[in-house]
Amino acid sequence: MDPALVMLRESPRGKAYRLSLEPGQTVRLPPNASDLFVVCLTDGTVTPAQRSLPGDGMKCTRGDFRLLERPDAPSLKNEGAGRVELTVIAVR
Repeated sequence: MDPALVMLRESPRGKAYRLSLEPGQTVRLPPNASDLFVVCLTDGTVTPAQRSLPGDGMKCTRGDFRLLERPDAPSLKNEGAGRVELTVIAVR
């Protein structure tokens, strides 16, 4: 697992992680999740990279969220000039 992901909680239904991305940094998200729920803790722009989503950036505003359904080996890249903080919940 990528060291940028810090596990917060684990249950039979999934795992929750804290994610801190520096400018230009890319992180592979947890594999084998049926869905990923991403919550923005700070403002910024991240790009999800997976086959089921277009390559458009996701503008993060504190409190925004996005569900990445059935991700195919997903990753996120920080496209902004500052650090982006996220919570990622990997649903089994």
